[in-house]
Amino acid sequence: MIALWLMLGIVVIVLIGLVVALVSRKKGRDDLRAFATSQGGRWHDSSSGTRPGFGVRPDERYTFALEFGRQGVPVVAFQGVDTVGGDTTVWHKVRVGAPMTPRLCLYKIGPVDRPDSPMHQMMLRTYIPASVSRELAEWPVPDPALRPLIAVYTADPRFADTVLTPAFLHWYTGAVPPLSPGIDVGDGVASSRITGPMSIASVTQVTDRLLAVAHGIAR
Repeated sequence: MIALWLMLGIVVIVLIGLVVALVSRKKGRDDLRAFATSQGGRWHDSSSGTRPGFGVRPDERYTFALEFGRQGVPVVAFQGVDTVGGDTTVWHKVRVGAPMTPRLCLYKIGPVDRPDSPMHQMMLRTYIPASVSRELAEWPVPDPALRPLIAVYTADPRFADTVLTPAFLHWYTGAVPPLSPGIDVGDGVASSRITGPMSIASVTQVTDRLLAVAHGIAR
């Protein structure tokens, strides 16, 4: 009898946890929907029958998305789920309009040890997507003091030489927290992929960071 009551208690606790999680998730989405509306934007999910008009490719799948304008620039944020080997990862992406430039990826990897140290090399391997290091050329950061802090990959080193001024690199190093989502600029958008559920704070913080980078590259 005691075992039965214990089992029932565990079931009740699990059910309560599920209900709390579902209510919290619904509230989070309601808050995001209200935020999109407050910005004069639009909400998209399976029930809306619409897709964002900017920044999402036809082959990209998502659970929901919101689009709005900020500083006169189009912004889209969308959330999705990846399932690999039974493990589920929730993620969201934020994209803003940017100049049409050769692809450029920026990462804040430090502070860590000196660039030739095993720790630095491990950070490059684990933090930077393999596709980026495979498809793009690593751009040597000119300032030795910044090399342990940031990593840059580009499709056109001469373009990087032109836009990544010392002032921009020092601003980026100071403005972006270590191990923040990388910033990928190309095809007219600046984009970041963030692991975890979307929130108003993450959307606004990443949007402002992407806009600052896009504006800095455009100068």
